[in-house]
Amino acid sequence: MVGLILLGLGWSAGLVAGSTLIAESVPAAERPGVQGFADLLMNLAAATTGGLSGVILGLVGYGGLSAIAALLVALPLVLVVVGWSRGRASATV
Repeated sequence: MVGLILLGLGWSAGLVAGSTLIAESVPAAERPGVQGFADLLMNLAAATTGGLSGVILGLVGYGGLSAIAALLVALPLVLVVVGWSRGRASATV
């Protein structure tokens, strides 16, 4: 239960932060359309991945689903760490 609460809080924080970034980076006249399109993409992605996770779970079980999720998280994490270390290296030169 605690995990689900934390997941909900993290989702809400990410959604609010993303909406704020969109609102700040788009002219006021275009804001409703851009925000609506962003919401559409987010909901389509959620529906697609929700459906696919059931299929993947049926094919490879919880262990396989967890491994796939770990790979999807690992790639951006590696990119962030590499970018951070390059930034530190260039700052010390």
